[in-house]
Amino acid sequence: MVADEVYGHDGKFWWWLEQQHQQPYLLTVGSQHSVCIGYQEYRAKSLAQSLQSQHWQRLSCGNGTKGERIYDWALMVNSARAQGFSRWLLFRRNLEKPDDPHSITYYQVYAPANTMLEEMGAVAGQRWWIEECFTVAKDQLGLSEYEVRSWQGWHRHVSLVMAAQAFLTVLRHQIEPLPVSQKFQPQRSGAQQYGCLQSGTKVLVPLSIPELQKLLWKLLFPVFETVEQVLHWSFWRRSHQATAHFFHYKNRFLASSA
Repeated sequence: MVADEVYGHDGKFWWWLEQQHQQPYLLTVGSQHSVCIGYQEYRAKSLAQSLQSQHWQRLSCGNGTKGERIYDWALMVNSARAQGFSRWLLFRRNLEKPDDPHSITYYQVYAPANTMLEEMGAVAGQRWWIEECFTVAKDQLGLSEYEVRSWQGWHRHVSLVMAAQAFLTVLRHQIEPLPVSQKFQPQRSGAQQYGCLQSGTKVLVPLSIPELQKLLWKLLFPVFETVEQVLHWSFWRRSHQATAHFFHYKNRFLASSA
């Protein structure tokens, strides 16, 4: 389970997950989050300040719109629990501001004791996909554009938006399955370098839900453009996005290996 700071601050919630369900979780917490190590109470911020350079490990938590999302990560055991589970405090530091305490994000993790730092970082990176889904639903499908005064009306609106997003997601995958993401490698060439698609002589970014929505709108309700013009416009747009995508990935790769 992955959740934001609202749930991380709710001690009853994560205690219930641990005691009642043995449910692994990764919850965002604040810098003043209190943890007990041994018999001593500490704040998350003070523990982060005590970490030395050798405690940080540089890892990617997945692909983003501008390449690999690479951060410095550190882990500190909070306490060991029963049945092979442990609780940790996980730290994520921005590479661009390593000396700024405000650039550190804190997580409380509850998982099997043999869980690796790489796995925790990958799970933390899933929050980005959740936020992306909400952004698409709000910006493209009107999730936040309702004027209702009852729970039933709100529920109907949200259900229709989620149904529309599910339809576009499935349709996008049927038209163009997403490629397996790969880290940028300078010795590779073409689309393999940055997880894009090869279509003839053009390299394209994967078809996105906003792009698919535009195509459907122009193809189903044409005004002046022909089908060929609409598809040409889409290919041109995605080709230029792929070029920008490549250089974003390249810069991220060079910065992380420096």
